[in-house]
Amino acid sequence: MSVPRHSAPVRASASARELLGPDGPFALEIENFATRPSQLDMAEAVEEAIADGQMLIAEAGTGTGKTFAYLVPALLYGGKVIVSTGTKTLQDQLFQRDLPLIRDALRLPVTIDTCEIIPERWANYIKWDPLTLVERHGEGLKRLKALYIDCGDIDQYNLVYGSRRMHKRLTEMKVAHVYQEFADDHTAVDYRMDVSLPILARALSG
Repeated sequence: MSVPRHSAPVRASASARELLGPDGPFALEIENFATRPSQLDMAEAVEEAIADGQMLIAEAGTGTGKTFAYLVPALLYGGKVIVSTGTKTLQDQLFQRDLPLIRDALRLPVTIDTCEIIPERWANYIKWDPLTLVERHGEGLKRLKALYIDCGDIDQYNLVYGSRRMHKRLTEMKVAHVYQEFADDHTAVDYRMDVSLPILARALSG
């Protein structure tokens, strides 16, 4: 099964639901891939359980797409994950077929087994990295009416480090912006719009 190449890598902050959804890389790149609501629900539940350090017992019927529903959140987590299979056949399927397929669909810049850099993909990731883009578009950012960045400091994706570097670089480039860190992770943080939207509304109405 072939996976075509696209220029832009997957967003680091994309959720499992987004990735497995109708506009995600699996639907766009894997032939005959069908978005399944039950798979999206399970993937979201697994992702939230991992992020919150909670136990989850999930039962899903044939055709749900269980394998991708737990492997995609596990890969997004970035930490050590143990997957126990009932048979050696399923174990081989995960390692030899499913994981490479997910890796290619997500265009991960490293190998699954040893985390070695894949030079072509790594170069593409760096090209689209926000810290690279800010160097090319700094003058344009100065013309924005407002630039707001926030990040949780209990961060399951380690985005906080990149956010701090972005804040530092924007400050050095004299790009006006608001940067805030809050005591939470990146799951169910819609409440942060109570902070961000008033700032953006004032800038747009001024």
